[in-house]
Amino acid sequence: MRYEVYKWDGDDINSYDDTYGEGAWEADSDRPSCAYSIKQYGTLVKETDDEIEATTAVGKAYEEFRLKRGEAAVWDNVEKIWFN
Repeated sequence: MRYEVYKWDGDDINSYDDTYGEGAWEADSDRPSCAYSIKQYGTLVKETDDEIEATTAVGKAYEEFRLKRGEAAVWDNVEKIWFN
């Protein structure tokens, strides 16, 4: 699948920061080179080959899990970028 939708809650982010240093999740979430480690702390919500479906899944994750800004994103396996 081209698009992977992930979500993170506060505990996931705190665990990441505990492992990699204070503020690491925020800094690393913008770095494609850190995608593997960021994914390991998140929960895969959906896999799809449809970009619109992936973007819709991010919106649903925000609503369903009451996430804050930046706590759900789409990983594009072809372009190797995060977006939401």
